[in-house]
Amino acid sequence: MMTTRMLVAAAAATVIGFGPAMAQPAPLPPPTFHHLMLNTVDPDAAIAFYIKAFPGTKLTQWGGYPAIFSPTNVLILFHKVATPPPSDPQTTAF
Repeated sequence: MMTTRMLVAAAAATVIGFGPAMAQPAPLPPPTFHHLMLNTVDPDAAIAFYIKAFPGTKLTQWGGYPAIFSPTNVLILFHKVATPPPSDPQTTAF
């Protein structure tokens, strides 16, 4: 036989979300990107590489940057820089 205290505890658990009546929220959609920007010393060579590696892409421009457009509706922008990144990045030992 359930006591009043047990009924109140069961009702509270249901309201708080521990009971079977709590509906699960719908999962979030996967994240997407509008564009990615890559630094490169030679944008033309980088664009040629990506267009060859991914034949479905198309050459375009966006925001004043040379870019390629992918079939998944993502832009890859190419930003010209003076020097490449270090080939041996510094690390810090802890």
